[in-house]
Amino acid sequence: MISYDIDRHHTDVKEAMQALGYYDNWYYGTGKTYAMPNTTLWHKSKNSDQAILDLKGDL
Repeated sequence: MISYDIDRHHTDVKEAMQALGYYDNWYYGTGKTYAMPNTTLWHKSKNSDQAILDLKGDL
């Protein structure tokens, strides 16, 4: 999971991270889908260090 704060191009960064497999929502089983806060994303298999490297690559 990564939470970030950037000044510009938020939509571009978010879309690039989602293209790498990051999600802006989560769900448990077949239950309700929950939205993450606007600048928070998570990935099924990447750790925090990998997420930071991915984010730096998009900036």
